[in-house]
Amino acid sequence: MTASPLDAVLTFCRLLRVAGVRVGLSETRDALSTLAVVDPRWLRRALRATLVKKRADEATFERVFDLYFSRVRGDPTQMDSARKSGSEERLSPTPNHGSDQEGSGGGAASGQDLGEATTYEQLLERAAQFIVRHVYHAEHNARGVQEALVLLGDRVQKQVETPKDPEHVRADLERTFLNALRPEQTAVAIETLLKPADVDQLNFAQLDKSESVLVEAQIERLVKLLLSKTKRRSHSATRGRLDVRRTVRQSLQYGGTPLRLARKKRRIAKPRVFVLTDISSSVVNVVQFLLMLTRVFQHTVGDCRSFVFADETLEISNALQREMDRCSTTGQATQRLIAQLGASGWLARHSDYGASLVQFHHQIQQQVDLRSTVVIFGDARNNRAAPQAHALRALRQRVKRVLWLNPERKALWDSGDSVMAAYAPYCDHVLECRNLAQLRCVVNQLSCALG
Repeated sequence: MTASPLDAVLTFCRLLRVAGVRVGLSETRDALSTLAVVDPRWLRRALRATLVKKRADEATFERVFDLYFSRVRGDPTQMDSARKSGSEERLSPTPNHGSDQEGSGGGAASGQDLGEATTYEQLLERAAQFIVRHVYHAEHNARGVQEALVLLGDRVQKQVETPKDPEHVRADLERTFLNALRPEQTAVAIETLLKPADVDQLNFAQLDKSESVLVEAQIERLVKLLLSKTKRRSHSATRGRLDVRRTVRQSLQYGGTPLRLARKKRRIAKPRVFVLTDISSSVVNVVQFLLMLTRVFQHTVGDCRSFVFADETLEISNALQREMDRCSTTGQATQRLIAQLGASGWLARHSDYGASLVQFHHQIQQQVDLRSTVVIFGDARNNRAAPQAHALRALRQRVKRVLWLNPERKALWDSGDSVMAAYAPYCDHVLECRNLAQLRCVVNQLSCALG
């Protein structure tokens, strides 16, 4: 089965929307107009120029393009010949090299261990066949397929020496999986790879490795929700756009004749955010996700300082930014930072919220003002130490708002050594944040607060 150029571009736009890229009717129309005149060799650049409006979407575009147009990359002249002749375009994704395999017995796949293969390509082929026969089915379960890609990709990497990192191995496995399907199945299969997996209700503290990777991917999407959320305000200027409202108001003293023109220009009022994250042993299972949230703020807010604490406070703004510059994903950056903190013994310490808040207040009291927001991640388990809530009270008097995100169930607050009730009166919001569904609600609230 083949696809015309029109069908291929429309399907590609739909897949971009599934992947989270905002592609509307105007962008689709521009892409189709470009398709009529562009040389097929420039297809990638032409579609990127017409469909991608944000730099943050470029990586997603490249992934979807590579998955869907892999056949066109090999022979771009096919599109040109099909356009000239008006015949159907062979723009379809990579064809199946074993289309008779679907529907055949799955016992062979389950009985053939990956260890029987000797080369990287053979391992990928065995893993892809296993996913086709035993995981991918009529319901196209995104979570099952994506978890299988993570687990089998790790297994492939462990069984053969390859310089590729886990992300590249999974990308190779994705392409091999698509090659194992019939051409008419490919678009739906790509949609399965791109759509968000159903991991919203999974507790951050109880995730296995494959679930952690899927949650990381979802948090990467959440980063986009905070992008460009800075508040735009106007102020008077001698040059720039005409400020009609101010001009009319000033003209009233002259009987309605606008003798003096008022002008304005835009400026971005960037919020100032201070993030404090508990990394003690009581929250060791969710430290990575807490730091990923910290990375969201440091990546999207103009002026953000990040701190971690256990029994004392440490600023990590520069260290986190350094890892962000080195790594392509949130997960990689936070894992490297966690390894450094672990090597220094921070992850084995017991928390002392009172002492840490006193030190935190002392460190930032000269930098905060009524534009500042303080965000605290922690379970408020204080190991029977004094809560010293006066430090948080003094901090609240200096800033615009204080938000507290707790990774424990609300029913457990104030049980045992938890002192959440001592801090809650000095917080504008105290929110439960232990899974993706709750995290999305938190991000929406923060977007409104900081926007």
